[in-house]
Amino acid sequence: MKGGKELREIERIFELKYEKQQEEFQKTLLREAQLRTEISDLDRHYRESCEVNNAEFKMRSVGADVAWQAWVSRKKTHLNIELAQVLSTKERKIGQIREAFGRLLAIQDSNRERHHIKARELKERTLAQVIALTSFVNRK
Repeated sequence: MKGGKELREIERIFELKYEKQQEEFQKTLLREAQLRTEISDLDRHYRESCEVNNAEFKMRSVGADVAWQAWVSRKKTHLNIELAQVLSTKERKIGQIREAFGRLLAIQDSNRERHHIKARELKERTLAQVIALTSFVNRK
């Protein structure tokens, strides 16, 4: 079995890896939120542009509304594709985080168990020494 120091070093490595994956996951969540906000804003702007008013009528007469709708459609498609990629990355990272967390828990449990075993062995040795000393003193 590995020494206590080596196990603590392994535990620290697992902790750092878990923390790094958590940070990366937070970045992914942030990007997801940004994309969802952009899509929502685009939808809102599009709905606002569809409201009938005089300025809109002038835009329609020069075909600007068709160009605007085409741009909105392309932009929304692009954002949705990027969102799908981010969601795919998010799912993969969730699996990685679970795995890293499981490894961390396993090494922590192992270190705790090793510590308890060492403490119990120390108590047993101390008790054996006390018993031996007591029986030596009682013989005299």
